[in-house]
Amino acid sequence: MKNTHLPALLTLSFSLILNLLLPAQTQAQKTDFNKIVQPLDVRAKEYTELLVQLAWSNNPKYDAFKVEQNIAEEEIKLAQKKWTRDINASFNLNEANLKTLGSDESNENVFFPRYNLSATLNVGALVNRRNEVNIAKQNLQIAENETNQAKLQLRAEVLRRYESYLTAKELLKIRAQNVEDMYASYLLAKSNMELGKGDLKELNSASDSYNKAQENKLLAETNLRTAKINLEEIIGLKLEEIYEEKYLPKN
Repeated sequence: MKNTHLPALLTLSFSLILNLLLPAQTQAQKTDFNKIVQPLDVRAKEYTELLVQLAWSNNPKYDAFKVEQNIAEEEIKLAQKKWTRDINASFNLNEANLKTLGSDESNENVFFPRYNLSATLNVGALVNRRNEVNIAKQNLQIAENETNQAKLQLRAEVLRRYESYLTAKELLKIRAQNVEDMYASYLLAKSNMELGKGDLKELNSASDSYNKAQENKLLAETNLRTAKINLEEIIGLKLEEIYEEKYLPKN
């Protein structure tokens, strides 16, 4: 009898073997931190990416991360160069050979070997040097991890503040339109009152709505200014200065 399940079993077995053989990193997507904060020598194509770049470049705290990385890199170089101190070399010429050098004296004064070359290697110190290099590399990895973590946090904070700014901006537009609508309602109620088509209660209600709309607009203006200040605080520039760089703000 023909086994109809054999092809399916072979396919399943082949998939399991591939999963075992493939390296773990090929199955996990790694973060490209140059996309989290684009390199400062690259002109950002989007307005939000520019804001993140400015926040990274204009804050001394983030500049310190780069200094830490540079120090860690230099420590690796210094540790790698120290191995030359663990090798001692010496070179000696036989004194008798020097005295008869270039003379016609008998070869009886010639001693062998004519010269000695020796080298010693301090194995213990060499092992210590290797440990120092490994420690320096680990310090560099720590500095890079701290930098990358700071990039993630900074990008999220910049985008949050930018979204708050946009929301406050749109909310002010709504509040301003509401003021105009309530003012129109107030004028209509006032006109009806004067023409005898309305009463005082309707006029007072329209007046209260208009006053409330004005209060909401004032609060929206304050929220917008605060959101703008918060955003400018983290990017280190006024938004008007960024617009001069010909980047269009998001509407």
